[in-house]
Amino acid sequence: MDEGEKTQVYQIAYHTYIFMEYALMGLLTLAIGAKIYLDVGNGPIIIIGLIWLLQSSVYFYHSKKFSKSETIL
Repeated sequence: MDEGEKTQVYQIAYHTYIFMEYALMGLLTLAIGAKIYLDVGNGPIIIIGLIWLLQSSVYFYHSKKFSKSETIL
């Protein structure tokens, strides 16, 4: 894989991360609204929160790992 392909993969991964941040924020808002108005419980909020936490943790772990191993000139 050459540098151009790597850069493209990194950009795609970053844009996917940003999209998922907004999607999970929207889903969390819907889950909170459903809890308030429909009394569905805490399950959806906890599940979405855990998915968001997992996604952010994995992203930041690999981001930190990448920044230590790669130097940009």
